Amino acid sequence: MTETAFRQRFLPLHDGLYSRAFVLLGDVEDAKDAVQETFATLWGQAGRVAAMEQPEAYFATTLRNTCLKMLRQRGRTVSLQAQAVPAYVQTDHGDASDRELMEELEADRQRLRRMLGRLTPRARLAVTLRYYQGLSTHEAAAAMNTSDDNLRAILSRAIGQLRAY
Repeated sequence: MTETAFRQRFLPLHDGLYSRAFVLLGDVEDAKDAVQETFATLWGQAGRVAAMEQPEAYFATTLRNTCLKMLRQRGRTVSLQAQAVPAYVQTDHGDASDRELMEELEADRQRLRRMLGRLTPRARLAVTLRYYQGLSTHEAAAAMNTSDDNLRAILSRAIGQLRAY
């Protein structure tokens, strides 16, 4: 596979991979590094990747493994960085109602983090991929190397746990 063909076929995956990396790593630069490393790794396997039935799932799995490796190397654990309030939103300006709204959103974000932190890492990843990243059940299952039915079971248990909190 030529570099041009590789770029044309797989570069459209970049934004989705970056979003997943950011959720897992919680840092813009780390997420960029993880995506770059994933593309470099898979470029070395371009012929094999191109022949796969679902190369997108292989990209997602490779990215996940890259992120986990980065976290282990840095001595950090995997945690969901749920960004209910975008970082670019400024709370320094505006009237009192804006500040109150931002405080409520921050409180909701912290509550969500605590709730998700109680889930197993596998359940947290399933919830993140399916509901936070908006992947289809099939895409999320492929990214987690599991069946669609197993993913649905994981999500059902996780949602039950979240409702109980």
